[in-house]
Amino acid sequence: MTTVITRLFASKAPALALAERMRTMGFPRDEVIVVTAATKEPAETMSKAGVKDKTASAYMKQLEGDAAVFIVRASYKPLTATTIARDLLAAEDTVDMGKVDEENFVKDAPAQSAPKILKDHPLFFTSRKSVDSKRNGLVTPGWGLKLISKRKPPENAVMKGGKFMSQGIWPMPLVSDKPRKKSVMTDHRFMSESFWPTPLLSDKPRHKSVIPGGDKPLSRMLNWPTISR
Repeated sequence: MTTVITRLFASKAPALALAERMRTMGFPRDEVIVVTAATKEPAETMSKAGVKDKTASAYMKQLEGDAAVFIVRASYKPLTATTIARDLLAAEDTVDMGKVDEENFVKDAPAQSAPKILKDHPLFFTSRKSVDSKRNGLVTPGWGLKLISKRKPPENAVMKGGKFMSQGIWPMPLVSDKPRKKSVMTDHRFMSESFWPTPLLSDKPRHKSVIPGGDKPLSRMLNWPTISR
């Protein structure tokens, strides 16, 4: 439902200013109407906007000189459009119409169906040709270029000619078949042996305690065995 809200202004200047303000706030431009004595067929304009016949007749009696009828059709744009329109009009200096009903409800008209996508274009992805264009047709046929060529099986997925990228730059095999060395060091020594003669693993017997002398003060104080059977 659309709420038709109307007010009578003694001068058209504030009515036009309020109409422009409401349009900048999000009200549809066609839903905010200002009717003056200079408007062509003002009574019919108010009727098409949804104003009741009795209300329109009362406005027509006052519509003379610089007076203007302000009409806003409040729907859902912007949100709470009816409340916003009422508050804005309440702050304006409008003519008191007495018992004239200045608000009424009308049913929303069905939305006009949008034109079909292919109404002007036979093909969806075909652009409209320019009238001033001297070239007719596509660019590729004009230059003798093929859009699609037959697929040829490649000799190698990396490079043509059956060579890998490494072989195209220098003749180096990707994988070596030489026996693996025991150490990556050139002198066949481990890193630890390069700095000090320390073996990586020790074959000495493991101590039962990390305390020098092998004492176990906690287990000895509590009389706990260090190893259980």
